[in-house]
Parts: sequence; structure tokens; C-alpha cells
Amino acid sequence: MGAVTLVPRPRPFEDLAGAARDREVLDAARDAWRANARLLSLLDTVDASMSFGDDGHGSTRAWLQAVLNCSGADAARLVATVRVLRDMPTLADEAACGGVGASQLTVVSQVRKNPRCRDRLGEFDALLTDLARTLTFDDFQQACMRLIAMLDPDGTHRDHDAAHDRRGVTASIVGTDFRLEAHGGNVDGAAMIEILDRFAETEFEADWAALVAEHGEHPPAAMLARTAAQRRFDALRKLFDVAATATEPPGGRTSNVDFVIDLATFEETLRRMVGLPVEDADLATLMTRRAHTSGGVPVDPVEIVAAAIMGRVRRVVVDSAGVVVDAGRRRRFFTPNVANIIRSLNARCTWPGCHRPARRSQLDHADPWCASGDGPGGHTDAANANILCAHHNRHKNRGFRTWRDPQGRWHTFRPDGSEIAPRPTTCPDPPP
Repeated sequence: MGAVTLVPRPRPFEDLAGAARDREVLDAARDAWRANARLLSLLDTVDASMSFGDDGHGSTRAWLQAVLNCSGADAARLVATVRVLRDMPTLADEAACGGVGASQLTVVSQVRKNPRCRDRLGEFDALLTDLARTLTFDDFQQACMRLIAMLDPDGTHRDHDAAHDRRGVTASIVGTDFRLEAHGGNVDGAAMIEILDRFAETEFEADWAALVAEHGEHPPAAMLARTAAQRRFDALRKLFDVAATATEPPGGRTSNVDFVIDLATFEETLRRMVGLPVEDADLATLMTRRAHTSGGVPVDPVEIVAAAIMGRVRRVVVDSAGVVVDAGRRRRFFTPNVANIIRSLNARCTWPGCHRPARRSQLDHADPWCASGDGPGGHTDAANANILCAHHNRHKNRGFRTWRDPQGRWHTFRPDGSEIAPRPTTCPDPPP
């Protein structure tokens, strides 16, 4: 009689929590990514051989629309991704094993659309593959936009100018609805969003105070009286009311936007503006470049240099991981200058999956503050400063922990020690 091996029955998904729950979902997603990579490999064969013409189709896109019964936009996206992976074998291999998802491949396809980038994209195959694996999606998207700006600075400048030239606003009443749409350059837009966000934050604080007064501390946010969209509309209405009652003329008030730019980009942009030659940046420094607002909105470096010429420049020294140098040790609260600098260098709350802007978030001690400075605990200095929104700053006190690795990337750990949404990294494990 043979031996019987008992295989434990897998736990139902609804019984899983924390790292086990996340791992189950990620495994399923990677299966889908591997299946998508196989599909792309098949499409590559058809696209390269042009066998779609056998049935009278004029292009791979048209053939795909017929075979997959999909939209033209979906077919075009698949074809664009196929042609990216053909030029980037390292990225193709990573996609085939489920290490890179469809979102990252779509972003790289957008880079390839730029004629100045298309022929050189293969040079960045290994670098972009590593960034796609290790960075959050938002950070990877920003890195690809910096790549476009580096390879096609003139085109990027023209795009910013064109966006400003196309600026406009439409306002209309359609039945019982009021509709407002505005478009223009991202510098003006960043200033307008910052003003609107301040008004919306006031509306949120009023709703939250009312909720806490009725239900006590830590009520669920789902019980707020208004949705985020409703608060934003009400904030816009109040903004208009304030403008209508202002004693100063409309042109008498301005809103300042802080820009962030690294020294190398500043100097290269200035050289281009005066007609001097500029050498291409090497791969090691390419992705460390910065040219954005304090809220993380990418900005044409020419705009920043022009603003610096006409205004004031605040010089900040950071290390290779983007950490600001020490700005003081034994203070419970961060000084306004340090707070502004850290928010400028971090576009949003660092909690995984949170996209709340840094300007609407709080500075948190990554290591809990130590009053004496002698025992365990963190100091009030820039190296120990983390950006967390109010919700996640409160949530962290339930036993969660944050840690910044030597590359400057933030990691968040549950009370049981498992990491939330871990990214592949070569860094050593964090200290206990």
C-alpha cells in the first residue's frame, strides 16, 4: 500500500489578510502580465512578417481589430507595445516573466512616439527595465518624461509653448448642469490647482470636524457629509466668491509656485538659451535630473531658468539619494524652511498607493522623535523627515513603520513586519 501525502487545502481568499492577501493578488496579476507578453510575442511575428495581408487587411492594427474584436485605440496600443519590445529585448524578457506590467509598457510606448527618442530607446533598455521593476508607477512615469525632456529638449519646450498658446476656458449651462472646462500651460495650471487645493482642504477640515464631533475620534472617512468631488466644487464656488468680493483688482494678486531643478539641468538649459553647446548626460545621472514644481508637475527647464533670472533662487544641498542635509537636531517641529524644502523634493504622501500632494500633507518623523536626542528615536532634521498625509500619519501610530533605503526610496511595514507593496531592491533589509 502506497504512502498518502496530505496536501493542505489553500485558504479561501476572503480569509487572507496583509502580505498573504497582497501576494495572492500580485501572483494573479503576474499571470495576466505573462499571458499579455505571450500575446505580444505572437503579434510581433505577424507584424514583422506582414502576414495580416493574407486576409486583405492593410495593417496589423486593422487585423487586430478584426481578430480580437477590439477598439482601434486598444489595437493601436498593442501594436505600439509590440514595436517597443522589439527594440528592447531586456524589457521584453522582464515582461515575459511577469516582472513588468502593462501600465509600464504603455508608458514606454509613449516615449517611443517621440521621433527624437525612437531611435535611441534601445540604449536605455536595461536602465528603463530596472526602473520599471523597482519604481512605483508614478515615479517611473516621471522618469520617462525626464528621458523625453533630455533627448528632445527643443520639442519639450515647443510642447510647453503650444500648451500655453492653446489656453482657454469654456463655461456653459446644459439643462440643469453647469459645466466648466479650462486648459493651458502646466505652470499656470499648477498655481491654480494649488489655490483650489487650499480651498478644498478647508472644506475637508470642516467636514472632518463635524464628523468627529458627532462620532468621536477615528471615524471612517466614508461617513463624510460630502464626497471629494463635491467638496472641490464647493471650494471652487467659494474661490469665485472671494474673487468677486476682493477689494484689489484681479491683477493685483498673484500666486507663487516653487520650482525644483538640479544644478546640472539648470546649467545645461542656460547654455542652450545662450547658444552654447551641451553634451548628452550619461546614464548614471540621467534619472536624477529634476525640473518640476514643488507639487511634482513637470516644467520646461527654460521656464525655471527664466524665473530664476527674474526672481530669487534658494540653494538646497541634497545627497545622492535626494536626502536634504541636516537642518537641526533637537526640535520637535520642523522649521518652515525645512518643511518647504522637503515638500518640494517629495511630490506626494509616501504611503504606498497614496497620491495626496505633499503640499497638503504633514511632515513625519520616520523614526519617532526623541526629546533628549540621546536615547532611541529620531531627530528633527531633514534626514529623518517623511511626508505623510494626515490620514496615514495617524494610521502609522497603529504599529506601522516607515524606512528609507540607501537609494532614497521609502518602505512601509505592517505591525507584523511585512512590507506593504514591496518593490524589488538590492538594498539590505532595514534595521529592526
